[in-house]
Amino acid sequence: MIRLLRRVNRLIRWMPVIWHTGDWDYSYVLEILAHSLGELEQHLLDHDMLVCSKRNAKRIHYVRQMVGRYLNGTSRDMAYERHEKKWGEMVGFRIPIPNSDFVEWRSARLNARTTQEQERERKDFQRAMKEAHRLEQRDWDAIWDTIKKHGQRWWC
Repeated sequence: MIRLLRRVNRLIRWMPVIWHTGDWDYSYVLEILAHSLGELEQHLLDHDMLVCSKRNAKRIHYVRQMVGRYLNGTSRDMAYERHEKKWGEMVGFRIPIPNSDFVEWRSARLNARTTQEQERERKDFQRAMKEAHRLEQRDWDAIWDTIKKHGQRWWC
């Protein structure tokens, strides 16, 4: 009976995660991974049965933090925030295309007024996109490198 109650409790804890996941994006796999690691981290902290339980719980917590950063775009946003601080907020507007139901989308930055400034802003934005991708890749690598290095010992 106790085993049944534990399984029902586990099902209840997992229900929100399963309910909100989909099959079409890797971010859902990361959310499932983060939830599973959270359960393991809590188990290690609560039961402290192994000599390395606290150390493993810290590593698991680190991975969960990195998954959160990756899913929230925290690192990626840092690169864009620097760009926006320098060039100002992006303003978007639509221009109707004559004799058509379509519109052309254009955008501009408040601090890029001249043609030369607009060109510098565009090049700066390309650098910001590369930096954002680099930071996002760094977080991705940190997740999988930590799991690759320590993951098999978390359950020992």
